[in-house]
Amino acid sequence: MNAIAAAVALWGALLPGAALDDAEPVRVAARLEAKRGATGASPLAIAFDGPRGDGRGGAKGLLVCAGPEWAKLGTRWAFSYARGGSAFGLQIIHPFKNGQVIVHVKKEGVGLSTSRAWAEAGYGGGDRSALRPAEAFKKHFPLEDDKAHRITSTLLPDGAYEMKVEDELVVSGRVRGATPLSFELKEGQRFPGASGWGKLAFEGEGFLPRWRHGFCGILVEPLDSGQNAVSALRFAPSLRKPEPTDF
Repeated sequence: MNAIAAAVALWGALLPGAALDDAEPVRVAARLEAKRGATGASPLAIAFDGPRGDGRGGAKGLLVCAGPEWAKLGTRWAFSYARGGSAFGLQIIHPFKNGQVIVHVKKEGVGLSTSRAWAEAGYGGGDRSALRPAEAFKKHFPLEDDKAHRITSTLLPDGAYEMKVEDELVVSGRVRGATPLSFELKEGQRFPGASGWGKLAFEGEGFLPRWRHGFCGILVEPLDSGQNAVSALRFAPSLRKPEPTDF
């Protein structure tokens, strides 16, 4: 190894996430919108519908699987997000070790959850005490209605997490552990933000309710009026098709 290569390797070792920064983001979808679903979605993504919530409907999601290098590099979601009206919010799901971490983005703030069952977190706001607000948090939250916010969500292999809005750090924290996430809902099962009527289930052609190693995704939560959508949705470092045999 020459001196330049050694220096680059040392720099990458000293700065976790540097290699992730070098990875070319992969397009997941041109747009994912509550009630309308996905447009321009990658063939590697599986579209699904989420359950109703507090009289609201139209939750839409995309399930993907991170490429094998994610375990060493970490993962990053990047997109533009706009919400307004009665929209609940957004869930960003990262793979971590053998499980998943949900990042809950609401109008008022950001929280984390690492529950085994999605029903434990539901459409709630997650644990906001798990994240430290940065100086720019008050600049961007509460999120302004009907305005596009450029967001990146990054989780590194050591559990270090950060979210940026318009390239400014808004929250950071550390994930200690995670378990495989199940989206199975029993008939009549209640969860935070559940609706009192309508079908409460995750559905979609090819959707896998028991998430495996490397599975991750995006869920735009339900609304009654207004908008709730992400656009220019990208993921790093790479993607592959989720398979039921993944472990």
